[in-house]
Amino acid sequence: MFLKASAVVAALYLIQLAAAGPACDANLPAATFNFPQMYNGNSENFDWLISLSTPSTSTPAGDAPCASGVYIGQYTPGSSDPAACITTAPTKTDQADGCKLSFTQTDGSTTRTFAITTKCDTAATTLTPPTAFTVTTGFGQSSFIYTGTFTSAAVCGGAPPGPPTPPGPPTPPGPTPPGGDLGFEKEPCSGGCAFLIVFFVGMFAYFVIAIVFNIVTGKRGREAAPHTDFWSEIPSLIKDGVMFLFRVITCRASAGAGYQQV
Repeated sequence: MFLKASAVVAALYLIQLAAAGPACDANLPAATFNFPQMYNGNSENFDWLISLSTPSTSTPAGDAPCASGVYIGQYTPGSSDPAACITTAPTKTDQADGCKLSFTQTDGSTTRTFAITTKCDTAATTLTPPTAFTVTTGFGQSSFIYTGTFTSAAVCGGAPPGPPTPPGPPTPPGPTPPGGDLGFEKEPCSGGCAFLIVFFVGMFAYFVIAIVFNIVTGKRGREAAPHTDFWSEIPSLIKDGVMFLFRVITCRASAGAGYQQV
């Protein structure tokens, strides 16, 4: 149960992040930094221009600019000879908490790849650099891979800093609203209900069976109906009953009306 609940919470969080907008489309202004790169156990400081959204012509103070706008510029502090100027646009991949960018460019016999990850940090109002670029070699000694993680609030896309609150226990179902069963409670059939059902079903069966029997025996038309004399007298019997009841109510009938006075 705990694993299922955790999976649901994680899925809701990823959906909420996706709904906030792609992190790779965030506008990240160019910024300059000074931090080291780590290669073969050695640490060497460089000036960096990091422009992850669009090429920039900015240059760290005292360093020679690159020939054109760059996404990543690597400069030896105070030197007029920049070591790397990456002008090729990156490939971007959205991630749950940020964006992954890959810049690859070949200058002469040297290929440099910058594998940069930008992660959401709502407290980072500007692009915050890593403590260092980790440099490894690819195929051969002329291929270098620079790995680092930057943080910024711009890649959060309006997502909350943490996962959403797990859903609470389900709400117990309330009373059925009018409309489903018209708001009436269903009750078992009472004695009167059962009597009416038996009466009308019996009457229907009586007429059907009697009519079929009479037709089989050769009767047709009105004669096919069962006990026609009895049913034909019913209207007059009803009329007599109503008239008698009327006389009783209006005091026109007396208990001794049927006796002769002596």
